[in-house]
This record gives sequence, C-alpha cells and structure tokens, in this order.
Amino acid sequence: MDRWSPATRDRHRHRGQRPGSGPWRGVGKITASGKYTLSAAAANDGSQAPSVILADAVDASGGDKLGVYLAGEFNAGRLVLGAGHTANSVKDTLRDAGIYLKTAVSAADPA
Repeated sequence: MDRWSPATRDRHRHRGQRPGSGPWRGVGKITASGKYTLSAAAANDGSQAPSVILADAVDASGGDKLGVYLAGEFNAGRLVLGAGHTANSVKDTLRDAGIYLKTAVSAADPA
C-alpha cells in the first residue's frame, strides 16, 4: 500500500491558485506511523478521514514521496478516494482542513 511521509505536509501549499486537472487523491494520516495513505472509510488507523490532497499519482513502494496540497479548491469530480468515501461524504472534513471541493462549471454556450 502506498504511504507518504509526514514531511510531505510542508512541501507544497496551494493558496488561491487553481491546481491542475488532477486526478487528486484524498489521503489520511496513519496515527501510529505519521505517514499518509489513500483514505478509506473502513480504516481504523486514523487514515479514515482525509486531511490532505496528494499532488501527483505516486508509487511509494520504494520509499516516501513528497507532494501534497494543504489547502485549496479542487474539482470534486476529479477526486480519487478510497473505498466507502464519496466527495459528499468527505466534503465537510476536508473543508475543516482548508480544502474545498467544487463542482466543475461548463463554459459552453447554453444556447
């Protein structure tokens, strides 16, 4: 399973600028190790509540990886979550952490 180091939290901050197109991964912190993993609702190790957004898809099997967003607005439709979570089920938890999920608005002419 992929895990990310606690040092990751301080590497990237997203403030007021629109991030790329994703997909974004909601990750939660494992209490015992302080590392992050994809947040799944049934987890009982602390990671069941997503707290940061992973900036890029990574394979952490070879070691810890860096790159998370601590705050910002993200397209809810491009958010990848673990089993049992939906964008609606984690919206309030992420908002408390300074992460806002928005739905995409079409720029197409409505005519």
